[in-house]
This record gives sequence, C-alpha cells and structure tokens, in this order.
Amino acid sequence: MGIFKKLLGGGLAFNKVAKSIKYILDNISLYQMYNDIDYVYKAAWLFKYGVIDSIDKWHWSPFIKIIIPDYHSLGRITLTEVMHIVSGKIATILKTLADKEANFVQDIIDGGDAYDKVSHLVSTATKNELRP
Repeated sequence: MGIFKKLLGGGLAFNKVAKSIKYILDNISLYQMYNDIDYVYKAAWLFKYGVIDSIDKWHWSPFIKIIIPDYHSLGRITLTEVMHIVSGKIATILKTLADKEANFVQDIIDGGDAYDKVSHLVSTATKNELRP
C-alpha cells in the first residue's frame, strides 16, 4: 500500500508540476505583453512553489519527460530541459530589471523573505491546485 500511495501521489504531483510550468510560462508572456513586474514575481513564486519544491519533495530523475499543457509545441521534454527553459526566461527578464527588483526575484526563487511577501499574488485555489 505504501508503494501504491507513493506512486499515485508522485503521479498527481507530476501533473501539478506540468501545470505549474504552464502558469509560469503564461505569467512570463503576460509580463512581456504588459510589462507589469507582478507577473515576474508570480512566475518566480510559482517556480519555487510548484517546480523546485516538488522536485525536492519527490526526488524525480532530471531525465523524466513531461508535456506542458497548452505548450505542446515544446513536445515531451525532460525536467532538466524545463528547468533550463524557465530559468533562462527568468534570467533574461532579470537582466532588464533594476538591481533591487532582480534581487527581489532571486530572493523569491531562493525561498527568502520576498517569497512570503508576494505569495498573495497567487490565489489560494491555485496554491491548492499546485501544492507539492
């Protein structure tokens, strides 16, 4: 029973990671359209909460393949590739921000004080949907 529960939980969690990545990419696109820094903060928060924390919790292989909802053009990509895509997009945005904002985003990703300061940007429903 313990193995079944772990496999089931891991599978559900894996789907949550895929949704988290979709939400991150959506927020990055919204930032690019509207130039509202809150979208970057939200994407960084979702990256920490929905991706990094899940990978840490479930100890997945970096070579597991995933399909991102609404981003089927990416195909089946590994978690390593996902991490490179998301972190690369965030890093590109960080280069355009003032140092204070860039450091704030990095603190969100690191789970520092900024992480708690922007958690209100993500709805409780979304947090529950993506909970690692």
